[in-house]
Amino acid sequence: MRSSESKFWKFYPIALGVILIFLVVAVALFTMPTPREPTPIPATPSHTPTNTIPPPTSTHAISPTPLVLSGCAGMYSVRIRNIPSTHTEILGGILPGKCVSVMGRTGDSKWVWIKNGRQTGWVAVEYLSIIGDVDQLPIVPDNGQGN
Repeated sequence: MRSSESKFWKFYPIALGVILIFLVVAVALFTMPTPREPTPIPATPSHTPTNTIPPPTSTHAISPTPLVLSGCAGMYSVRIRNIPSTHTEILGGILPGKCVSVMGRTGDSKWVWIKNGRQTGWVAVEYLSIIGDVDQLPIVPDNGQGN
């Protein structure tokens, strides 16, 4: 029996290697993702576009959409005033962190005409973080009635 035992130990590493390779190949085959069907490409239109511009449908001039920016109060509340001056009536305020619509400005861009819900009024630019270029806003008369 000694000779059969030596044959077993002689071929054991080879058999073990073959089994290990078989297992690696089997795992690789079963874990590979299954191929998906290709996404269909939509057909291109059969008509050829023309380079003609259609005639206008109206003779009225198209008015541009008014520019509206967003302005936010920082860590402190901001006062909304009746006219662009610190020596005028306070109409209300903007709570810390609250953002409002900025719709107009004074000629020197130091004050902006804002809308906070239903309330409108003036706020000093230095107290708001305004997203956008204030100088691009329309100039509004001091009483705010130009808008």
